Amino acid sequence: DHELSDCQQAKGCVKASARNGTAYTPARGFEIISIMADGYSLTAAAALMGLPREKIDEWQKRHPEFADAVKRGQAIRLGKLETDLLRARKSSVVRARKFMLEHAYRIEQRDEVASPWLDDWLESLRQHLLESHRKNGLLK
Repeated sequence: DHELSDCQQAKGCVKASARNGTAYTPARGFEIISIMADGYSLTAAAALMGLPREKIDEWQKRHPEFADAVKRGQAIRLGKLETDLLRARKSSVVRARKFMLEHAYRIEQRDEVASPWLDDWLESLRQHLLESHRKNGLLK
């Protein structure tokens, strides 16, 4: 069960419940941003809000402010994943975050991302992590 983060509580966002139902309100934008800020994908955020992913897609088409909130949530989520990756001390965490970042572009955004660009970016990030970990004595 997803617990409310400080961000969610501060913005008045509430966990999905029977009283939230499936009706759209502008507060849903804050709710999705807050959930995604914790690292959840858009599909997982929908589930935590008690909604099918298709409802999120429908709201994005009908409500431009919600579409903007989703884009912000995706960007914040990527920032969290990158931060977690850069702070990771265990190789298993590095691999997990790298996997999540690779797929965040391809799956989450449902866009065709130029593979060479993504591959170059991920390689650059990998090199940065290796250098950082060597400097901090985390790699032998």
